[in-house]
Amino acid sequence: DYLTIPMTTAGQGVFEASLPEDDAWQQPGKLEYVYTVNDSGKAVTFPGKVSGSPQDWNHVTAGQYHTVLMPASSPVVIFDPAVDRAALITPQQ
Repeated sequence: DYLTIPMTTAGQGVFEASLPEDDAWQQPGKLEYVYTVNDSGKAVTFPGKVSGSPQDWNHVTAGQYHTVLMPASSPVVIFDPAVDRAALITPQQ
């Protein structure tokens, strides 16, 4: 099931939404989401530009976007050698 969270305009072509402040949204973990654009009575859901809304009984998703929820006090890891080592370019001798 999908939870509907309204978005507001934050500038030209920029939209934003705020997550609810209840405890369920304060837990760290993976967040999977889609967004639906309603225009002139027609809904289109992304990713995939699929006609309709996830609330439609016959909606078929083309996938989901993913992000990770972290507590506000969590550090932001810019470089993790265990993960990023393969992307390093080292000087050749």
